[in-house]
Amino acid sequence: MAVLKRGTLIQGSVAIATIVGLLGFSTFSKWYEAWMKESGPGWREKPWTLAADSFGTGRTWHDGDVQVFVRVKRGWGGDCDLGITKDEEVDRLSDIALLDPRARATGEGWRARLTDLFGRGRLYRLAEPDGRSANAEPVAEVIVVSYECDLVTALIALPSDDPAERKRLSAEIQKECVAFVPYIPLGQYIPPTAWRNNITGLLRGPAPVFWNIRKT
Repeated sequence: MAVLKRGTLIQGSVAIATIVGLLGFSTFSKWYEAWMKESGPGWREKPWTLAADSFGTGRTWHDGDVQVFVRVKRGWGGDCDLGITKDEEVDRLSDIALLDPRARATGEGWRARLTDLFGRGRLYRLAEPDGRSANAEPVAEVIVVSYECDLVTALIALPSDDPAERKRLSAEIQKECVAFVPYIPLGQYIPPTAWRNNITGLLRGPAPVFWNIRKT
């Protein structure tokens, strides 16, 4: 019966320990990657958790206790030329009632702009689970903008009404928009304009306007 040398036994033990260590590290790496994807820091997309209505579902992201809900509503049935101009329209057309039917506005809204889309924003105080209010209760900031007869609604649910935190989150969301690269401008276009040689006083700008014009 052959007897293994001491050096051979040591080398074999080291090799086995190395293999076990690599297998353990691989398992830990897979677990850590899955944990980072689901619960790690930074924005993560998750399934739509609000109720679905005639406008369908949207997209949801979360970062810790902060949640962002975005949805497109086509054919909202309002004034397609003026768009969203009243706080009552924000109350009715945003998703705040789906998040919390007992939410109450903290005050008047404000004029909002997302890229080239205009509308209104408003801050709401969410109700506590037992229906009572508290000084540190969560809030939700809502923005509703329009493009012709379609709407884009955004709702940001926050654990508390901290202006500094709201400003920080706004900056983080802007960073995500830039990192996502929704579009890349590849150039510009110039609409041609023609007028008779007896017309004077035309103002040069991005679009033709019809004041200050005189006919000679």
